[in-house]
Amino acid sequence: MDTPRRSGGNADSRVAAVEIDPAAARAVIAPLYDDKTLATGESFLAHADGIVGIVREVRADADLLAAAYLFGAHDVLRYMVLDPGNPSSG
Repeated sequence: MDTPRRSGGNADSRVAAVEIDPAAARAVIAPLYDDKTLATGESFLAHADGIVGIVREVRADADLLAAAYLFGAHDVLRYMVLDPGNPSSG
């Protein structure tokens, strides 16, 4: 199995390219964002879909689009850990 390298290597280095499917990223993140809303009242998932739509117009790179779905993962996970009893946190 080829291993990704950050830098270096030589002409004989082989790195397997792994393309991320944005739809798969959405499917993974959707349960985490379920029933979560931003301060504006917009759902996390609807906001993520909007970010992906905007990014797609600029550059339709699959990895970039998948990453756009992760915009709120840190906040949702942080609140789930720090305040698990709060209904809005998890």
